[in-house]
Amino acid sequence: MAARCDLLLGPYSTRLTRAAALALADGDRLLWNHGGAGDDVCAMLPGRIVSVLTPAGRYVEPFLRLPGPPAPLWIVAGRGSFGRQVAAGAESAARALGLDVRRSDEPPDGRGEWDLVSAGAFEDDVATVRRALAAAVPPRRVCSVAAGVRDFAVAVPSPEGVYGVAQWFPESAGEVLLGRGEAEFLGAYAG
Repeated sequence: MAARCDLLLGPYSTRLTRAAALALADGDRLLWNHGGAGDDVCAMLPGRIVSVLTPAGRYVEPFLRLPGPPAPLWIVAGRGSFGRQVAAGAESAARALGLDVRRSDEPPDGRGEWDLVSAGAFEDDVATVRRALAAAVPPRRVCSVAAGVRDFAVAVPSPEGVYGVAQWFPESAGEVLLGRGEAEFLGAYAG
């Protein structure tokens, strides 16, 4: 990296963004993180990483706060640390809300409403959602990380009503935990 580099634009990958942050650890440079949502990456180098992503462990919080009566929540975590971080965050938030949480790769047997959170690689999420929607008693609601990807609509026979995870929605009502909020940012930089 050039000595005159003051700002590094991070790559799309938690693993690669972590490596980029470690490369900056000894300097006084800034990392613009727009592709590494791992919880640990978002907390690395305080004051020197600007993360525009929600940390992976908080991805599912809006889904869990949807109105309606509570139902048991099945959480399926795919391979890799990203899926585990999303699933762990979902489990923690769900338990804090008093929900009945179960971790299993298979949909529940029996009757009654249930909700599903699927967090893994695209192919794993698609397989999980397809299997769940084909169950004798399909889930009442589904949240899948993969549903935030355009190809999900083609990969799943009936994607209508499946909640996805997306990072950027204008005028979202989320609480700003660090830095400027949307209105303040746009007021300062929108021209």
